Amino acid sequence: MATPLQGNNLTLWKQDALLGIIPFAAARTCTLQVNLGLKEVTNYASANWQEYKEDLMSWSITNEGLVISESYSYILLLRDQKARTKYYFQFIVDNGSLGFYVVSGYCFITNITVSGPQKDVAVVNCSLQGTGSYTITSTPITSSSMTQTTAYTAPSDGLTTFNVPALANCSACLYVSRGGIDVGNILLSGTPSGNDVTVDVVTGNVTVSTLMPTSAGEFFRFLYR
Repeated sequence: MATPLQGNNLTLWKQDALLGIIPFAAARTCTLQVNLGLKEVTNYASANWQEYKEDLMSWSITNEGLVISESYSYILLLRDQKARTKYYFQFIVDNGSLGFYVVSGYCFITNITVSGPQKDVAVVNCSLQGTGSYTITSTPITSSSMTQTTAYTAPSDGLTTFNVPALANCSACLYVSRGGIDVGNILLSGTPSGNDVTVDVVTGNVTVSTLMPTSAGEFFRFLYR
């Protein structure tokens, strides 16, 4: 039976010539749309039915409630669109212990919308139009000097603090998932609550809420630099 895919399992990546492969953004809603065009070939022999032949394909991605990673910025997003920059885009699905499922290809930013409500946070939406074919692979992303991934499997139930050696002395922890589901906020200090986690980037200690301790075999994935 197929497992439903939730939006919070998706992470957007961008390959930047200067910054390397970076987590570009996360979005409240992210939609990948693939279209197959059809050409009508109805003729006298069609027996009163329309007939079609496959034509050109296209794909696009729309994002709502875009949140740019601290390794990138909204200004750089606008700069890239103004410069007609072509993105190498990776649409990542976190499958927990099974790794990443990757849809990748080249695209352009076709639309950016920034709205700033009077008493609310600014919201950024954008649309990406694919150019050429996309590829699908289960091969994990190739780490660069800017970003690395590591994982931890809980050995037992009830842990609220555990150590991930790779996170010790890193400059920042960018992304954390539990069983393929994004956590809430990633804190640098203090006691986490709900689905938040605290990551000490000096010692590598990770703390989860006492109300949500680990389960034996629970898989955590971390993205850091």
